[in-house]
Amino acid sequence: MRNPLNAGAQVNVTSPLFDENKNYLYSNLELTPNVFAHIAMSLCRGTQRSRGDVITGVVVYHQTHGGITAGNEYISTFKKATNDNVPVFLQQSSFACGTAL
Repeated sequence: MRNPLNAGAQVNVTSPLFDENKNYLYSNLELTPNVFAHIAMSLCRGTQRSRGDVITGVVVYHQTHGGITAGNEYISTFKKATNDNVPVFLQQSSFACGTAL
């Protein structure tokens, strides 16, 4: 599946999604709302995207880099990742990732 955020084209190992050893932080982990929010914030980088593009982009990126997805519809994960219960530093970027669309 093509990533609408173009996230899979080049792996930026200096991204906050990778540790000092260039390992993906969320490999072998399920895509939870907090993980989803961190990936979305890193991939969107302040650009406005549609909800569908953000969901598809995050899921494809997570799977491509060794993360676990359960084959779920991730609309509810997206909503939880962008609601008021996430940390403030993630809330500040939620509208840039498409929640206003």
